[in-house]
Parts: sequence; structure tokens; C-alpha cells
Amino acid sequence: MMAGYRQSNYEPFGTRERKPTRMEWILVVLCIVVGGTVMASAIAGQTGPAWLHELRTLPLAVMELALALTFWLRARANRPDEVQSPRALRLTALFFVLLAAVTAAVTLLDHSKGAH
Repeated sequence: MMAGYRQSNYEPFGTRERKPTRMEWILVVLCIVVGGTVMASAIAGQTGPAWLHELRTLPLAVMELALALTFWLRARANRPDEVQSPRALRLTALFFVLLAAVTAAVTLLDHSKGAH
């Protein structure tokens, strides 16, 4: 549960007041594609195509940025049926931006050292 929770009544899991937005559906598809790419890279190992090996964990950074964008857009919409406060959503977006930056930096710095 995130800080800034605004809903006063309890709802059991599986019930939802609002339908997922188009951006949330895009995020789901992106996560599936990124997961498939990372899994293919892990399964193929060194025998896979060079471009797949070169990606390393960069697809994860892309997914983290997409997640941050989703939280940021939810914070800007500030719908009455949103259960999280805009501040909590913006802080979560910032967390995912920082996580993406760290993921990309570690991947690129590790790659520049020639470690394979």
C-alpha cells in the first residue's frame, strides 16, 4: 500500500471502480514484450544473436520509464475515482525514473568495461 491512500472504504481484492486506461494497457503489452526479450536473452545465452546479447538489461530500463510515465499521467489526471494521491503517484514516478537511470548506467558502464 502506498502512502497517500485516499479511499476510506475497504474493497476486497479483484474489485475495481475504474477500468484500466489505454496507457495502462500499453504498459502491460510493453512489459510482456520486455519480459519475452529478457527471457529470450537468458535462454539463448552466448549462442543467441549478437543484438539480443547487446541489449542486456536496457529493456528493463525502458519498461521502468514506461511505468514512471503511467504513474505521472495518473497523477496529472487526478480523477475523483483515483485511490492514490497525486503526490504519492508523482513520488512513485520519480522512483521509477531513478531506477531506470541506475539500470541503464550500470548496464552501459559494465558494457564499456568489456565485461561479458
